[in-house]
Amino acid sequence: MEDKWSKFKAFIGTICFAVFGVVSFMDINYPDNPINIGVGIVIGLLFSFVSKKVLSILVSMFNGKLKTTHGRKIVKEMVSKTLVYMLPFAVMAFFSTYYLGWTANSAFVSSAVMTCAALTAVEIGKLKEKPSIVDTIATTVSSSILSTVWVLSIGLLRVIPGYVLAIIKLVLPLISQFKI
Repeated sequence: MEDKWSKFKAFIGTICFAVFGVVSFMDINYPDNPINIGVGIVIGLLFSFVSKKVLSILVSMFNGKLKTTHGRKIVKEMVSKTLVYMLPFAVMAFFSTYYLGWTANSAFVSSAVMTCAALTAVEIGKLKEKPSIVDTIATTVSSSILSTVWVLSIGLLRVIPGYVLAIIKLVLPLISQFKI
């Protein structure tokens, strides 16, 4: 039963990253633009994968003894388990973007990543005889890096929907010339 809930929690966390991607790429003039939504989902899912890996690797580096006693994938399970705590931040980001018209949602993403990282350190500390500050430092550093990368990369990646639209407008007439 625990395994099903862990997978469900990890799925919720992944969906939250997709929501963060969607609200980050929303255009105020066209909030339901399918290209922006699609690109946002893809970027959010990519960031979900990268953040899980980075957090797992950095925390695993300092927990060799924990991996030998509880198994190799214990840190990955702890990271996935805590991702469900992103849900309130994703809901707030969604409503603030689509209903209040706010476009500054980086604070929600940063807060969500920092919260999940801190909770990962807490969960790992519960498994140890004596919790160490190293886990907290590792998760704080990794979440700070991930938050900074998100904030800086979203500003640069906002041009992708325009390129996707240009490619579609270029390729669609070429495809329509071929008769099947």
